[in-house]
Amino acid sequence: MGDYWCNDSPASLQNYILSDMRISQVQYMGFYSTIQWASILSCLIGGFMVDKVGIRASLTVSAFLLVVAHTIFALGAMHGQYWVMWASRALFGFVEGPVAIANDNMAVKWFRQKELNMVMGLKISAARLSSVLTINVMVPIYEYFSNVFDQPTCLGVTLLVGK
Repeated sequence: MGDYWCNDSPASLQNYILSDMRISQVQYMGFYSTIQWASILSCLIGGFMVDKVGIRASLTVSAFLLVVAHTIFALGAMHGQYWVMWASRALFGFVEGPVAIANDNMAVKWFRQKELNMVMGLKISAARLSSVLTINVMVPIYEYFSNVFDQPTCLGVTLLVGK
């Protein structure tokens, strides 16, 4: 769920990101294309990493790096640094693949064939629920902090708190 939450946070705050960061729509979409390009490579590397390092270690390291990447994204927003935000999304994309691969491998090892389909369905449902919650929760958080902080600090604080 955390992966989807962090991935979708900018979507829920799109209007605020555009205005607070004073960036174009093309620059904003760069946050998403960067993740996708990085994910292409990371899935290949992630599969190798999970096989060599192990599921738990891969999942732990990759999940930690996802948190680091989203924290850097929020700090970049807080300081009005587009390039920091963009680079953090690239890092996010590079570790997103190994998280997904390790997560799927863990589910396959824990559950047998007859339960596996239900577990995979539950995993996808939980991820989609996270996306819906992000879209509905982040704007009220931003609006609350907009009374306390100036732009773009408010954006960065919202991304940190919403993490």
